[in-house]
Amino acid sequence: MAAAGERPLFSLVMCLYGVEATVARAVTAVLAQPFDDFELVLVDDASPDGSLDAALAAAGDDPRVRVVRHGENRGLSGARNTGLEAARGCYVAFPDPDDTVGRDFLPAAADAVAAFDPDIVVEGLTEVYERADGAVERERPIVPDGARLEGPAVARAVLPLEVKTLVGYVNCKFFRMDLVGDLRFEEGTSLSEDFFFSIEMFERARRVAVVPCAAYRYFKRPSGSLTSRWDDTYYDIHRRRVARLYRYLCEHGLDGTETRRLVGVLYGRYIVSALMRACDPRSSLDAAGRRDWVSQVFSDPLFDRLVPVAYSDESLATNAALSVLRTRDVGLALALGHAVGVARGAASGAFGRIQQKR
Repeated sequence: MAAAGERPLFSLVMCLYGVEATVARAVTAVLAQPFDDFELVLVDDASPDGSLDAALAAAGDDPRVRVVRHGENRGLSGARNTGLEAARGCYVAFPDPDDTVGRDFLPAAADAVAAFDPDIVVEGLTEVYERADGAVERERPIVPDGARLEGPAVARAVLPLEVKTLVGYVNCKFFRMDLVGDLRFEEGTSLSEDFFFSIEMFERARRVAVVPCAAYRYFKRPSGSLTSRWDDTYYDIHRRRVARLYRYLCEHGLDGTETRRLVGVLYGRYIVSALMRACDPRSSLDAAGRRDWVSQVFSDPLFDRLVPVAYSDESLATNAALSVLRTRDVGLALALGHAVGVARGAASGAFGRIQQKR
């Protein structure tokens, strides 16, 4: 633990809202790390349940724990921004209260800081799939290749990390606070806010350490119904995510057929997911609205740039979906969205495994 008046190495910002059932496990795992030079900042986002009480009971009288309270709910991004303003550490990370961390989580990051003095530390993570009864169905480690990146090598690493889904997770990253500066999470959205924060940090970073461990345990639980209404922000936000990634790569001189192929696979996956939502029988879009939206997707210059060359090395299902999209046949695309939705509802576990193969 840092001495009085000294900055801890790490500030861990944990935002609390409706997590009474899981937060004690998360806090216990953080405080059990075989490493002391950190603070845990608990941000109570006006949670209506006993989340804060459960967290404090797990923390006991640990002096590394600090509490910040919101008078009204601001959402995850707002709570993280409050945590950023309260953080005193040299680096900041954002473990979630419904996840846990293995014992290597902080020591591995501390070793990377000591060896390389990076602006960002990127670790992998383990996706833990739970059944409705809380039993673990399976685990999927996502372990990046270890690397110490400087200068242009930072930009070259972004696409491989995003293909592994590791750019979009802030849970397993440590950001240098002095580099964060005035950067904040986008408020008012619950989709891809992690990605937009991370990509801006990669823009600022000159040195990045990638650590080949998956100590962060990211729990994925049954979510029930896909959606109760058409949410046009889903596609818009993910289209903006793809466009931002592609612009980053182009600005760093990394445009080319291979880049467009890989980014196109990511874009195609988001389009299929949006089609599935549009075809959900509870969607507020009528048949004409669905057709108009799909036509707009097919006429998008970003679609023209990426989807024609998109191809997955790993997934036949992804390539079949991309082939449908390349026809620009509105009816066929809507049939694809309907079929994927039916398959997801009939076998959500199997569908999840197909998605993992991307």
